[in-house]
Amino acid sequence: MWLSLSSLFACNLLGTDQEADAIARVGDEYLYLSELENLVAGKEKKDSVEIAQAFIDQWIKEKLLIQKATQNLAENQLDFEKQLSDYRNSLVIYTYENELVKQKLDTIIDEAHYQTYYEANRKNFELREKLYQARYIEFLNSAPSQDSLKDWFLGNTDEEQLELKLSDYCTQFASACQLDSNRWFSENEWREILPLDTAAQYSPLKIGFNQYQDSVKTVWVQVGQELDKGEAAPLAYIKEQIRGIILNQRRLKLIADVKAEIYEEATLKDKYEIYAN
Repeated sequence: MWLSLSSLFACNLLGTDQEADAIARVGDEYLYLSELENLVAGKEKKDSVEIAQAFIDQWIKEKLLIQKATQNLAENQLDFEKQLSDYRNSLVIYTYENELVKQKLDTIIDEAHYQTYYEANRKNFELREKLYQARYIEFLNSAPSQDSLKDWFLGNTDEEQLELKLSDYCTQFASACQLDSNRWFSENEWREILPLDTAAQYSPLKIGFNQYQDSVKTVWVQVGQELDKGEAAPLAYIKEQIRGIILNQRRLKLIADVKAEIYEEATLKDKYEIYAN
């Protein structure tokens, strides 16, 4: 059994000066009281004892493992200087490259660039599932003014404030809505949107008006377009993906250009030499 933490803190059971503040030892290595003080600061006495005992136990096990490993590994296996040097160099280069990107990377992409990249790489953006361009509104079956809502949602009225009425209704009564008719959704996304009871008995969406309902909620979906699996995804659906690709290409070019500039400058200023054998 471990001594209580209070005993460990209060009593010096060890003899030498080196051992004066030690609370544990493995071989020639000591664990000192000062290493635990911050760990248990502000803790209740019972918690402090448990935390300290767990830390001491872990410290001993780790030191014993290191000791055993040191005894059983060859000298060359214990020489980590090159690995540490290589690792440090990698970290230095990685940090420098990240700073270059932060300071110099052009993150502005105009619409023409998006379109050009998309047209040149359409075959790389084939859909893996069906896609629908649509908007939807979800509301409780008891929600008021559903006839008016349907007219507003389907655009069957000539009122000037149609979108405003829809937006106001969503704010007051809808549990979820998405009123941008240009938004694209995948088949799987629709399964998340639909009422729970009907999701298991899901029937595919069709162009035009679709209604799904369970005992609690109703979802209306107005589909403008659909694309089948294997067709090229629309630009709007993959725009963020293309943005990531373009920015990564710029990042790689920026880093390559900087490396070339560093090498060229060093060559012009005779900052390095190659010695012939």
